[in-house]
Amino acid sequence: YDTDSFPTSLVIGDFNRDGNLDIVTGNSIANDVSFFAGNGDGTFKTAVNSFALNFPDSIAAGDVNGDGILDLVTVAANFQEVAVLLGKGDGTFQQRVEFASGQQPWAVALADFNLDGKLDIVTANTVNRVNLTTPANQARYMTEFPPTQNGGPSLNVLLNASGTKITLIHSPNGRVPFNSPVILTATVAAALGGTTPTGSVTFEDSNGAVLGGGPVTLISGTAFVIVPSLGSGSHQITVLYSGDVLYQPNTVTGPRYVVKVGGTAVNFTVQPTTVASGGSVSYTATVGTPSTRNDPTGTVTVYVIFPDGSVFLADGPHAITGNGNGTATYSGTLVDTVSPGTYGLYAVYTPLVSGFYKSGSSSTVEVTAVQ
Repeated sequence: YDTDSFPTSLVIGDFNRDGNLDIVTGNSIANDVSFFAGNGDGTFKTAVNSFALNFPDSIAAGDVNGDGILDLVTVAANFQEVAVLLGKGDGTFQQRVEFASGQQPWAVALADFNLDGKLDIVTANTVNRVNLTTPANQARYMTEFPPTQNGGPSLNVLLNASGTKITLIHSPNGRVPFNSPVILTATVAAALGGTTPTGSVTFEDSNGAVLGGGPVTLISGTAFVIVPSLGSGSHQITVLYSGDVLYQPNTVTGPRYVVKVGGTAVNFTVQPTTVASGGSVSYTATVGTPSTRNDPTGTVTVYVIFPDGSVFLADGPHAITGNGNGTATYSGTLVDTVSPGTYGLYAVYTPLVSGFYKSGSSSTVEVTAVQ
């Protein structure tokens, strides 16, 4: 198979995502790379060339921007740089982006050197040549070429700076009283320092429900939502960062993102969640969790949160009926008498007598009223 002038390096991977291995060569004199699409039977199609940079004597393949498509990284020895060619997913590559390296880089490799989940770049540079393949050579190198203040590095590591770290705090701190507004605040920062990420974040509850109505734009790297009623129980919050032109999307969850709300758990469902003027919605409030304990006793009351944040009684209180499994239920109907807009509904449980079951609330369910 014909390449362009003077191929000096080669990588194998599925660059066009057809399930077949392909070949890419780095061609030193031509200053480009040649892509050979694999047919899956040991044969390859004619080369397609993409421009690289000066003398791509070493190339490496990996997904450096996290989009699921293989990219290329090549050295450019005379420019003291490496070039990143982002893959398009069809065997061709985008316009290169250059990054400074050490003097005369002649070999390149990719790996996650700082354990942030992103591929980084390492180059071997011909100024201060080194062979570190054996312990004896490693010791000899350190003896013959000890570190000096103005010495040229033989190895250069370029850390992938597109990663982010996300922190989440909630207010009030600690265990949140039931039926209390909760403020969730997410801060997105560059994992390795640098500029402040832009874009937006989305907050999701344990059941996948989006909190706050949708993505929230970052301002100086921070975004927050106010949840009128998060509901009694434990909520593992997921924060999804959109990414921007410099930083990759990121999603975080886990023990540090759990908000615990006091009180007895109340599961509250509403159908439908879009209702026309004069129409009605049906709701069901289930108090407690299945267990061998006695069923809860008491009442549930439904409240509505208006678009301006004000809260009014919508229905109840109504006595709940035991289910014989540690839970109790009440179902009812609400008639739409409000102006078009998005409203929040939630249910509050009040025990009949003081005992094992404490007062508690459900999470807010959004209902949209239309003309």
